[in-house]
Amino acid sequence: MRRFRKVLVWLLTPLKLAFALTLHWLAWLLYYADVSSKLSGLTANEMGGFLAGIAAPFAFLWLVIAVFLQRQQLSVRGEELRTSTEALKL
Repeated sequence: MRRFRKVLVWLLTPLKLAFALTLHWLAWLLYYADVSSKLSGLTANEMGGFLAGIAAPFAFLWLVIAVFLQRQQLSVRGEELRTSTEALKL
């Protein structure tokens, strides 16, 4: 039980970091949109490029976090399979 709790806390730490970075990025974007009045004068093509630039860091961050968490979950599962195999051998 102690090991499961330790793994659970360790898995949740990257999520907390990702949420904090996401909120920080959104706050910076809102500040930039408030300071810059040039956003209303953008054409559709320029607005699409701007929105793609906003979404790219989010997509990359959450992709890295998802891969990291999946790797950790597979590691835990592999350990469980090894222990159950050892228990069946006895």
